[in-house]
Amino acid sequence: MKCYLGLGSNLGDRKTNLEKALIQIKSLSPKHSIKVSPVYETPAMLPNNAEASWNRPFFNLVVEIECQLIPEQLLEAVKKIEKDVGRQTRARWAPREIDIDLLMYGDTVFHSETLDLPHPGIQTRSFVLDPLKDLLPTLRTLNQAKALKTHSPMWAAILNLTPDSFSDGGVFATEENLKKYLETIDKNPIGMIDIGAESTRPGATEVLASEEWTRLKPALDLIQSFYREKLIKPLISVDTRNFETAKKAINCGIDFLNDVSGLADVRFLELLKNSNCQYVLMHSLSVPADPKTTLPANIETVLEVKTWFSKKCEQILKAGISLERIVLDPGVGFGKTKLQSLKLVQGLPSLFDLGCRILVGHSRKSFLTDFTNDAPQDRDVESIGASLALIESGVDILRVHNPEMHIRAFRGFSHARNNLRSIQ
Repeated sequence: MKCYLGLGSNLGDRKTNLEKALIQIKSLSPKHSIKVSPVYETPAMLPNNAEASWNRPFFNLVVEIECQLIPEQLLEAVKKIEKDVGRQTRARWAPREIDIDLLMYGDTVFHSETLDLPHPGIQTRSFVLDPLKDLLPTLRTLNQAKALKTHSPMWAAILNLTPDSFSDGGVFATEENLKKYLETIDKNPIGMIDIGAESTRPGATEVLASEEWTRLKPALDLIQSFYREKLIKPLISVDTRNFETAKKAINCGIDFLNDVSGLADVRFLELLKNSNCQYVLMHSLSVPADPKTTLPANIETVLEVKTWFSKKCEQILKAGISLERIVLDPGVGFGKTKLQSLKLVQGLPSLFDLGCRILVGHSRKSFLTDFTNDAPQDRDVESIGASLALIESGVDILRVHNPEMHIRAFRGFSHARNNLRSIQ
């Protein structure tokens, strides 16, 4: 039976606590691999009379397992795991080393004195719905997650391996810098690393697929080696428009193919059909971006992009590929004026009824220059401001250059907003 468990920790080494629990949960499904969502950091749920020391942020995730135990046996097993990981008996809502909830047991509806299935708190808890939709991205879970005021995004860290990227070209060209980068990523609740080896900035030089792969392969090998023994790890995405590069990357076991060309090469559909890889479909008029090639000034930007996505999604469905594997990227800065990009950011909720997750890559982009004169590498403050607005609108994935700074800002934002997280 396919089951979903929700895990959380806000006491001690949160990530280590989750890892220890996952190792034991894996033993409940010895004949099948488990699927682990990215980690989300969220404020604690607290009663009105909570002690001040209880306000510790959680690391949360959801895990999918195939389990033959009946519900009561599974509940008993996870309670034992909690004890083995080190959970101590404390007051309800107090900080805890580990918390494991049985969320769903197939389609089973079950009620007893000790267990309710599905878990009655799923629909009102963002710290469950946000990671759950990464494992089960149905329209229902997407809409439920976006509807909650406490929604959190998946943070996608940009890793540029190009010497001519518009804001950080050449920074990660050495193994030493890449290792330091991964060590920073590993300390934070980052759900995806998006790796690019060809610059798509205006005026960038086209890179042959062979050169692109020469840049990518060592980094992929290093990242996969770094996470080989870990159950909690970011999803790996490769940002490319080249078919040969995409094919090799999928054969290396990446999780996402980020197609900046917007399916200009229909052979990508065959790659998707023959793999389990997920796909980011980006709207663009030209790659590299060309400031002279933009949408007409007299059209409604969001409607135009939505119509384009609708046609592409129909093409994807006809190829036999589920939209649950598709993420839509409106392509901020690609084929849009600065004002059109801003309108697109403001109007993104109009895309939600397409039934796909939404990724936005707004970080350090030129549309921000309407309200800052800073160089690209100095636009993180403005990028964070846009990120917080996008989170409020319900965007699923934010692709950013400085994820640690964004996460710090969101930590303050998520605790200060009126998120109805207190328990009456």
